[in-house]
Amino acid sequence: MLDSPRTEKEDFSYTSFTGLKTGSSGMQGWRLEMEDAHICCDMKSRPDHLLLAVFDGHGGSGAARFAASKLVDVIEANSTWKKYVADECDNLQKLSTALVESFIKLDNDLRVIQENNPHDQSGCTAVICMVTPHHIMCANSGDSRCVIGTKNVAKGLSEDHKPDDDSERRRIEMAGGMVSMSRVEGNLAVSRAFGDFEYKDRPDLPPAEQKVSCVPDIFLHRRSCDDQVLLLACDGLWDVMSNSDAIADVITLLEKGGEVKDHCSSMLDSALNKGSKDNISAVMADLRNSYSRDATMPAGLAESMEMKYGRFDYPKEDPILLGN
Repeated sequence: MLDSPRTEKEDFSYTSFTGLKTGSSGMQGWRLEMEDAHICCDMKSRPDHLLLAVFDGHGGSGAARFAASKLVDVIEANSTWKKYVADECDNLQKLSTALVESFIKLDNDLRVIQENNPHDQSGCTAVICMVTPHHIMCANSGDSRCVIGTKNVAKGLSEDHKPDDDSERRRIEMAGGMVSMSRVEGNLAVSRAFGDFEYKDRPDLPPAEQKVSCVPDIFLHRRSCDDQVLLLACDGLWDVMSNSDAIADVITLLEKGGEVKDHCSSMLDSALNKGSKDNISAVMADLRNSYSRDATMPAGLAESMEMKYGRFDYPKEDPILLGN
């Protein structure tokens, strides 16, 4: 830790092709190095699809920076994504599969980079959202988190992956590992991430069954005119704020006006004042008045189908009415 926090911020504003106002902010805080990275951009082949992402590095900044610089290109080159783009209707199963395949490809690419650079063996968590004209699809690997505020309710769009969760512990132990002090092998505090290849040492097992997996869970939110704000952040924020408190604060900031990036910056200051000792990063999208009550879904879109990866609902945590 530093003797005093580094409070300078890297702020960014972006207006999407569809007119969504977004912003991001990152702060080093008390840590010796800034290990976070983030994305706010439209997809090249589907400019009506906005990609938001937060990558929280550990053991160095290399993995997070690599993920932020390469993820869009990896998705664009993915064969399932190309089929999704070519569809006459938005096939959510294909979108989900494309994101999972892209996570695995990015992790494999990172392994090659690190094999040639022994000085950087870092890892990073990842939470991303693909905001389509009718849906928000979240892919999460690790303990960064996405929350949406809709109709004054805070709803998680991801679940944190911790080693002592029952399902995560089972996978770790089945791969020959152990959980000690709530850490993989007593060392790593997250059970899913890019990198951390010392815990992906079973060539006989697929990525989803390694002690530490890069494979994300997928959650889907159907957009509505009740949506207010989408917030993605690293655990430096969530360590000191609940979902409902964070969304309530963000909605209050949005109602005062101003740029979205400034509201992200305010959330970082608030997390620091509440005692966060980590790097702190946040990405936000203002969803107010961005969806018409009369909007119609594309013909043939099947929301109720079973997804190969994830599910079409909210995580197990009950939604919390703001102010209760």
